[in-house]
Amino acid sequence: MSSSYSSLLTRPCLVAWIVLSWFTVAVAGAQPFVFRNYADSTSPLLGTQFSEPAINDQGVVTFRAGLDAGGSGVFRSDGATLTTVAQTGAAYSSFGAYPGINNTGAVVFQAGRPNGTSGIFSGTGGAASTILDSTGTFATFGAGPTIASTGVVATSGTLDSGAAGVFTVSGATVTTVASSDGSEGFSRFGAYAPINQSGKTAFAAATPYFASFPPGETFGVYVKGVAGPAVPIASYDPPTISGIGDPSLTSDGTVAFSAQFGSTYKIVRGNGGPVTTILDTSGPFSAFDSTTLLNDNGILAFDAALDNGHQGIYFGPDPVKNKLIEVGDPLFGSTLADWFFYRGFNNRNEVAFEYVLNNGVQGIAVVQVPEPAAPLLLACAAVPMLRRRRVRIRRMGKKRNGHS
Repeated sequence: MSSSYSSLLTRPCLVAWIVLSWFTVAVAGAQPFVFRNYADSTSPLLGTQFSEPAINDQGVVTFRAGLDAGGSGVFRSDGATLTTVAQTGAAYSSFGAYPGINNTGAVVFQAGRPNGTSGIFSGTGGAASTILDSTGTFATFGAGPTIASTGVVATSGTLDSGAAGVFTVSGATVTTVASSDGSEGFSRFGAYAPINQSGKTAFAAATPYFASFPPGETFGVYVKGVAGPAVPIASYDPPTISGIGDPSLTSDGTVAFSAQFGSTYKIVRGNGGPVTTILDTSGPFSAFDSTTLLNDNGILAFDAALDNGHQGIYFGPDPVKNKLIEVGDPLFGSTLADWFFYRGFNNRNEVAFEYVLNNGVQGIAVVQVPEPAAPLLLACAAVPMLRRRRVRIRRMGKKRNGHS
């Protein structure tokens, strides 16, 4: 996360040799955190240009990174062993920034091929399987596919017809979760669509809004089960809404997401009934990124900027007691210059993020959120919010070379 904030879904465009070390940081008013170094750029294999990692419930991460020899690859690490899932060469020419991983260790990733086609692929370190590719009815795919432990894959994409959508794939069966083909009213979608073990998929989407001049867009978050229509969790009309973040999804179908209304930000959760605001910017926070991850334990992890200018990863309403790490904090023998956090939170309360240190080293770190965060967050969720929400798909400050 850098000092500037940008969006994925905004008005008007919709717009990846292991060094194992342990580093303890004491936070005022909180227990020390142990940061584990899962991979970094000092290894003889990995270069720079790491991507934000995803992490499964066994504590295994997946990420994209550049290679010292040139090119890039998709990797998996359990903190002791680094496995190459795929790398550029005869089979692949490029990779999407955000591979996903399920609880069996299967990694799913988007990639381009040397012949100009692209697709969604899955593997564990041997030959990868093709899930979808652009030789048929699909034209492009989102950079962040997800995979359930059942093996069902969810991805955003566009068809040769020009329609955009969210899709799931189970074996040879492709199911349209939502589409901009005119049948449901959607016009575009966020890049990330999480899927849980029961087959529910969450996504952010825009629909045309004609009650204003010029016409605008309504932004919303939806959940679609194996059968039946998409259920709106929240929907916001212009002109107050500015953007909405990609949702996270728990096993029981609860979603959490960030939203912006003008200069005000909120973190919201819902499960088909009235939504609850967990946090807003009426206190010490000045902005929330699109990264708002709620796990099955009711704990929230998010990155944010503070009124005092600090930026970091937090897990509650108190940016001192509930801070995981901020820019300038010590880490692995240096200090944190920047970080990138997107889908790295699991049900063991482990946060995985990409770090950039002031000594030039880049890598992937994992740290565990303390268990007392759960009642703290649930108590906070019961307090009515004093301020507004924002609805656009945001990805604040995450764009730099290697992040797409």
